[in-house]
Amino acid sequence: MSARQQPLQPTVIAVGELARRTTELVRRTIGEAIRVDVDLAPDLWPARADPAQLENAIVNLCVNARDACPTAAW
Repeated sequence: MSARQQPLQPTVIAVGELARRTTELVRRTIGEAIRVDVDLAPDLWPARADPAQLENAIVNLCVNARDACPTAAW
């Protein structure tokens, strides 16, 4: 079974906490040339999602944003 075929394991997660925990992974993935600031609302609602899939989505969005920036911007 490939990674794309793994069954989802949705659970109720604290979205803000997952985003905070993912920050260091994002920093390592996109490189030190880009500053990463995390500004989350203190009262984010929990969500039912697969934590690994949500973490992967956050990292992919950040990588896509990095790739869309002109090199001169960083």
